[in-house]
Amino acid sequence: MNEIKGLDKIEAITNQAWTPGDLAIVEAMNLTTNPSNFRADLAMQALCQPRGKVWPDYNSKMVRCLILFSGVGSLNLYQFSGDTQIMGFDIDYRGDDGLENINFEIFDYEDDRISFTCDEIEILSAESVWKT
Repeated sequence: MNEIKGLDKIEAITNQAWTPGDLAIVEAMNLTTNPSNFRADLAMQALCQPRGKVWPDYNSKMVRCLILFSGVGSLNLYQFSGDTQIMGFDIDYRGDDGLENINFEIFDYEDDRISFTCDEIEILSAESVWKT
């Protein structure tokens, strides 16, 4: 499966298609593991905003979303503290590569602040907010 579930929650607020590069700031993350099936899930709270001339534009509304990455592996974080701006967030579909339980590769192509693989991605919630 090569689709991110729940994108409609973000797109209903922005009135345009969401792209991974719209993710601007990671506010919080929670990694949970299940030793019985050797799987990890990563819940990420992030602020998203369509890219414009100024990005992120703190004088404009943003979308706070909760994203669940299931079946996480090879997690790497670099220079994370508090709200962390991600300049080059991207998601590549890897389901056709034949790797077991790896359908997506998540990474920051600008600063290498985050990278991991996962099986599924779902947007659990989204709300319009002002970043203060």
